[in-house]
Amino acid sequence: AAARAFRGTSVAERVALCRRALEKMQAAEATIAADVTRMMGKPLRQAKGEVGGMAGRWTHMCDIAEASLADIALPPREGMERRIVKEPHGVVLDLPAWNYPLLTAVNAVVPAILAGNAVVLKHSPRSPLCGDHFAKAFAEAGAPDGLLQALQCDHPTSERMVGDPRVDHVLFTGSVFGGHRIQMAASQRFVGVGLELGGNDPAYVAADCDVEKAAESLVDGCCYNAGQSCCAVERIYVHESLYARFVAACEPLVRAYVMGDPLDDKTSLGPIAQPNHPRELAAF
Repeated sequence: AAARAFRGTSVAERVALCRRALEKMQAAEATIAADVTRMMGKPLRQAKGEVGGMAGRWTHMCDIAEASLADIALPPREGMERRIVKEPHGVVLDLPAWNYPLLTAVNAVVPAILAGNAVVLKHSPRSPLCGDHFAKAFAEAGAPDGLLQALQCDHPTSERMVGDPRVDHVLFTGSVFGGHRIQMAASQRFVGVGLELGGNDPAYVAADCDVEKAAESLVDGCCYNAGQSCCAVERIYVHESLYARFVAACEPLVRAYVMGDPLDDKTSLGPIAQPNHPRELAAF
C-alpha cells in the first residue's frame, strides 16, 4: 500500500498537506499528551511541552521545504547543463523511540513526506499510540491512502520489514543493541539506514562559570524526563575551585523534584519506563 501511495506530487502540495496534518495534531494536544504520559510516564506538563516542541520542528521543516528540496545548479560546462536533483527514496520505514515519542517521530515522518516519500511508521511498543496519532492526523488532512501507515508489531517483524525489498530507506532511534539488530537486518541489501543510538554525555563546569546557572542547567539536563534522554547529562566534571559551591547549589534543586502520578500537575519526576533500568541506576 505504501509503494502504491508513493507518487509524484509537488513540494507545495506536500507542504500544504503537512501543515493540515499539524493542525489536526495540535487540535488533539490534550489527548496526545495524556497518551504519552500514560504509556511511558513522562509528567503531563512535559508531555504537553513535547507536543509544542514537535509542532515547532514540524513548522520549521515545512517552512524550509521549498528551498531545501530545490535543484542545485552547478557551474555549466560547454554543451552541458549540470544540476543535483533531490529525488525521494520511495517507501521510508521509521522506527522511533519511546522516550521522546513525538520528537523522534517528527524528525523522520515530516521530512520524508515533504520530500515525496511514503512512510511506514512502527513505533516503540512502549509508546504505540503515538504512531496512530500521526496516521490519523494525516488521514484527516486528506493524505492518499497508504501514504502514512502506523503498524503494531514485534521486533522480529520489524527486522523482517527492514530486509523487505519494498522498503527503500530505514530510520531507527533507540538502543545500541537495537541498532545492531537493524544493521544486521539490512546487511543483505544496499539500503540506506539512519541510526540515532543515544549518547554518552559529560558536562564540564569551568572555573569562570555562573555557578548557580550551571547547577540549574545541569540538574535539569540530568533529571528531565527521568534522565531518559538521548542527550541526558550522564556525568559532570567540576573545576576543583568550584566543587563545593556547585554541589551545594545542586542539592536543593534535586531535592525539589516531586515524584508521583505523572498525570498530576504537581509531579515533576515521572517513573522509569524500562524494567531493567532501575537495576542499572543502582549499579551506577
